[in-house]
Formats: sequence, C-alpha cells, structure tokens
Amino acid sequence: MSDNICPACCSANISQYEKSETITDFFGVERGIRLIEYSCADCGSTGDFFNENDDFIQAALNEIKKNEIVQMLEEFSANKVNFASAERALGLPQRTFAKWKSSDVTPNAAAVSLLKMVYRFPWLVEVADNKYNYLISQKIMIQNAVSSLIHLLSISNIYDSNAITVSDESSEGSLFFNATSGQQLSSGTTNITPSILMKSASPIGAQYANR
Repeated sequence: MSDNICPACCSANISQYEKSETITDFFGVERGIRLIEYSCADCGSTGDFFNENDDFIQAALNEIKKNEIVQMLEEFSANKVNFASAERALGLPQRTFAKWKSSDVTPNAAAVSLLKMVYRFPWLVEVADNKYNYLISQKIMIQNAVSSLIHLLSISNIYDSNAITVSDESSEGSLFFNATSGQQLSSGTTNITPSILMKSASPIGAQYANR
C-alpha cells in the first residue's frame, strides 16, 4: 500500500474499502460482485485508483455467461428439444450444444447471442430448418406472434368473449389486413376474434417473396 499514491494529488494517505455492485443476468437474476475502491484523505478523491476491478468484473461476467449457457441448454433438454436437429438447422457442428453444456468449449459472443435468440424465440429453429424461405418464415413468425398475443391477452384479463378489442389510438386508426389477400379486415375500434387472427397468420403475399 505504501507504494500506491492518489492519482489526483499524489498523496500516499489513501485507504482501501470494499463495495458491491449487482449485475442482472439474462434470466433477470441479480448477482453481486465484490469490488475494491480507495479514498484519499487529503483531496477526497475516491474510486478504483489502480484499475483492479476490471478483472473482477470480467471474471464475474464470464461466470454469469457460463451459467446462462448451461441453464438455457438444460431447459432445452427439459423441453425435449432435439439438439442434433437444432444444430443441423442452425449449421452448427455436431455435439456443439453438448460441449457448451459441459463447458468443454466456451462459445464466442456471436454464438452466445444466437443461443439467446433461439431461447427467446424457439421458432427461429423452424425458420432455419426451412432454409430461411421468406414466405415460410413469415408464416411461422406471424403464427407464433398471434399465439403469443392471444396467450398474453388471456392471462391479463383483457381477453373476453373470444374477441380482441382494437382501439383507434392514432389519427389514422388501427387497421388489420388479411395477410394472404391484403383485404382490410377492420379499422377503428372493433372486435377481432382469434379465428380471424389465425386466418391472418398465413404468408404475406407473393409480391414480397423476393425481398
């Protein structure tokens, strides 16, 4: 400690103390990190004078990433996701998920982002399995969006009598179109039944096929 001096005033009259910070992981769990900081009795400066906390933070982030990967893959297993099929669809080498789960291999940032995307939106595997065909991808996306919307409305007590009320919240109104024909289904304030929504969850017009 005697060789350390305050970077602001060059005083050796500094003291060390600990503080904790929290990092929220992918699943919303807060994890504490122990950090070291200093204060100078002469000029009042405080902080990480000697950049010691960078290593602590990086170590914590690495541990969090490792735990996130294991938890995601364990949930995939619990939900009976076929690792081999998912790897094949996503263009990953065989046993990639198994190696990540056992921590034999640490995935890079891009791979971790891919895993998080698939965890949040499992239907992306089906999109990949269909070679990212535009029309099929649109159908898969819309069907899952409609299903999620109906589920959210049902658990939030907004969903009533099998109808969804759409309010006009803009000067132009709220418009719904049949995704296949392009025919307008409604505007303004109206009730739209789940059957109408599901009928709308089909490919969006051949005119967009070449996008």
